[in-house]
Amino acid sequence: MIEQYGYDDSNTNDNPGIFTGEDYGWYFTEKYDLLVERASISEYGKVASDNADIVKLYDLLLDGSDSRLEAYVTNIEKYIGTGNYQARVLSQEQVDEILDR
Repeated sequence: MIEQYGYDDSNTNDNPGIFTGEDYGWYFTEKYDLLVERASISEYGKVASDNADIVKLYDLLLDGSDSRLEAYVTNIEKYIGTGNYQARVLSQEQVDEILDR
């Protein structure tokens, strides 16, 4: 959409988690790093709470994330071929598990 509407892309780095925009790049990089750090210290897909509402909400958020990944990969693989998607942030094993491969 940036190209479609003729906007300048302030992010000049295509690597995951690297944001280079002068105004907010540092902020998004910092938040990305924090989220990755927090996710790496807990077991994927688990929430540490006895509160049923929190567990249900977390499960719904994970299901939504999984659905978005499935949709993303399905669309990408229309162009690169089924089964050719390579994970960039999650491990390939995690992606394959989410995709039931």
